[in-house]
Amino acid sequence: MSTTISFANNQQKWESKEDGERVASAIKKHQYFETLILSGNTLSTEAAKPIAEILEEHQELKRALWSDLFTGRLKTEIPKTLKCLCDSLQRAGALLTELDLSDNAIGPMGFPGIEKFIASESAFNLQVLKLNNCGLGSAGITLANCLKECKQKSREYGTEFTLKVFIAGRNRLENAGAIALASAFEELGSLQEIVMPQNGINKEGIVALAKAFKSNRKLNVINLNDNTFGNVGAKAMAEAVGELQQIEMVDFGDCLCRRRGSIEICRALKNSNSNIVELNLSGNEIDTDAAKQIITICTELKNLSKLSMNTNCFGENFDAISDYATGYDFIDLGSESDDQGSIDSEDEEPEEEIEIKNPSLEAKFVMSFFYEKAKLLGIEPDPKKVVQELQGVYGQEVNEPTTSYWFGKFQKTKSFDERKAIIVEHEKAASDT
Repeated sequence: MSTTISFANNQQKWESKEDGERVASAIKKHQYFETLILSGNTLSTEAAKPIAEILEEHQELKRALWSDLFTGRLKTEIPKTLKCLCDSLQRAGALLTELDLSDNAIGPMGFPGIEKFIASESAFNLQVLKLNNCGLGSAGITLANCLKECKQKSREYGTEFTLKVFIAGRNRLENAGAIALASAFEELGSLQEIVMPQNGINKEGIVALAKAFKSNRKLNVINLNDNTFGNVGAKAMAEAVGELQQIEMVDFGDCLCRRRGSIEICRALKNSNSNIVELNLSGNEIDTDAAKQIITICTELKNLSKLSMNTNCFGENFDAISDYATGYDFIDLGSESDDQGSIDSEDEEPEEEIEIKNPSLEAKFVMSFFYEKAKLLGIEPDPKKVVQELQGVYGQEVNEPTTSYWFGKFQKTKSFDERKAIIVEHEKAASDT
C-alpha cells in the first residue's frame, strides 16, 4: 500500500473553502500516509483550512513536500496559509523528517508562518530542510535562530535535532544571513549536505561558513556556486575541505576563487587524501598555468570522476590546455566559445594590505609588538592579526595603562627566553579576559 498522497503539478487553483474540502476529502480516503505532496498548485488561506483540519488526524506524516504552492498569492496571504498548515502538524503531534517549501515567495514577511514550527518539537526529527528560491533575505537570520532553538529544545527533551540536508539557494542571504546560519551549523554539527548557491555572500560570510563546515565532519556535499570567495574566502574554504574526510562533491563554480585560491583548494584535497568524486571550479578566472597545476594535483585524487573548469581564462592557450588535459577523461574544460579570455596578472586579486592612517604611538607599539611575537615564534607576521589587534586603537579609546604595561615588560627583556615568557604571559592574560 502506498504511503504517499500526491497532487503534484496538477496546476490547480485552490481558492475557496469548497476547493479545500475537495482536497481534504481525497486525503481522507487514506487512513495512513507518510508523504503529502501539494507542489505545483496554488493554495489560498481559505482553502488551506479544511486541509489543515484533516492533517490534524495524521500524526504519522513525515514528509511535507509543498514547493511552488503560492503562485499568484499576496505576500500578506502566504504567512497565514503556512501557519495554518504548520499549526495543524503541531496539533497532530507529527514529527516531520522532510520539509520542502522551495520556490515559494516566503521572504521576510512570510517567514513568521513557519518560524514557530521550525523551532518546535515537531521539527526534532527533521533530516531534510529545503528552502530553495524563497527570497528569505533578512529572514535567514531568523531561520538560523530557529535552528539553534530547535537544537536546544531537543536536548532539553532528551533527544537530538540532527538536520542532515540544508538547501537554501537563491535567497539573498548575503553576509548577515550566511554568518548567522554558520553559527547555527556549528551548533548542529550533523549536516551532510549544504547547498547555498547564488546568495550574494562574499569573503566575510564565506570565512564564517568555512569555520562552521569544520564542525560538520560528515559533510559530503557542499554547493556555494555563484557567491564571491576572493583569495581570503578561498583560503578559508581550502582549510575546511581539507579537514572533511567524507566530502564527495564540491561546487565552487563562479566563486572568484581565482588562480591562487583554486590551487589551494585542490592542494588541500590532495594533502588530505580526499575521496572527492566531483569538483566544480568553473568560472573562477583560472589561467593556463594555474589550470596545469590544478590538473597535475587532481590526477592524484583517486576517486575524482569529474573536474569542471569551463568558462575560465585560457584565452589563446585554450588549445594548449586542452592538449595538456588529453587522456584525463574526468576533466571538463568546456568549449572555447565559453572561455573568458586571457587574464592579466594585474587583474589578479592582491593580497590584503594594512591601511594605517596617522597611527598613534600606541598603535605603533601594538604593530611592532605583534610582529615581534610572530618572529619569535618562528612564523610569518600575519597582517590580518595585526589589524585585529589595532581594532582596540582605532575608533575606540585606547587602554593606555594596559598597553604601556605590556610594552614596558617586553622592552625590558633581553634574552629570547625572557621575551618568549612575556608572550606566553600575554596570551594567557588575553584568554582570561
